[in-house]
Amino acid sequence: MQFAFAAIATHSAPDLDLVYRVVNKFEAAGNSFSKNVYDGIHRSLTSLGKFEEAEQIVEKMRNAGYEPDNITYSQLVFGLCKARRFDEAAKVLDVMEEQGCTPDIMTWTILIKGHCAAYEIEKALLCFAKMMEKGFDADADLLDVLINGFLSRQEQ
Repeated sequence: MQFAFAAIATHSAPDLDLVYRVVNKFEAAGNSFSKNVYDGIHRSLTSLGKFEEAEQIVEKMRNAGYEPDNITYSQLVFGLCKARRFDEAAKVLDVMEEQGCTPDIMTWTILIKGHCAAYEIEKALLCFAKMMEKGFDADADLLDVLINGFLSRQEQ
């Protein structure tokens, strides 16, 4: 059941009505999904810009005994960046720390990549500086994001 549901929820164009009906019916029967399935639903919703619905899934996930982790929060940061809601995306990192979940290099890279994709190189560099202040070192993926950001800026 969970595998079939994960396939529906993580499809590139999920049928959200079907997703909600399955979630509600499954939970009404006293069941809960695995953390991975909740994250899959959350990822689908955030990538579609359905942030209120994504928050409802996080609440359902919490009610099932799972706390958001770097994966959950990184998905939210990705979706917010995709929607060009960068201030909100940056605040997610603060919320993570308040909740005892330290943003990892992947979360920082997603935020910085979002700024670079929007040609906001200065903001990307500010995020990079903040990341370095928090004791993170840039990895090859992040350096690639920054270099591509600089190059795309020059092509404008």
